[in-house]
Amino acid sequence: MSAPPTPVAAVVVDRGDGPHPRVRPVVLPWWQVILVRGARTYAQTVLGLVVVGLVVPAGVVAGDPGALGAGFWRVLAYAAVAGLAPLTISLLQNGVEVLSRLDQTNPELRG
Repeated sequence: MSAPPTPVAAVVVDRGDGPHPRVRPVVLPWWQVILVRGARTYAQTVLGLVVVGLVVPAGVVAGDPGALGAGFWRVLAYAAVAGLAPLTISLLQNGVEVLSRLDQTNPELRG
C-alpha cells in the first residue's frame, strides 16, 4: 500500500524585525485548496460584474433601455448568478489538477 498523496503547501511570510522575512509553510488538504481557489474565482467574477454592471447595465447592452434605472440589487443578483459559470470551471480545473498530482505521486493507481 502506498502513502497518501502529499497535501498542497502554501507559504505565509511573516515580516520580522530582522533583515530577512520568516517563512512558515502552511499545509492545506487538497479539498480546502480547491474551495479557496473556487471562492476566489467566484468573488473576483462577481465583483467585476458588479463594477461593469453599475457602469454599463447589462440590459442596455442587451437592448433594454429600461435597465438604466436598474438598482444595485438587480445588478448584484445578475452578477451572483453569472459568477456560477467561472466557479464551476475553476472547480473542474482544480479537480483535474488534483487528479494529475495523484497520478504523478501514485503511478501504480493508473487504470
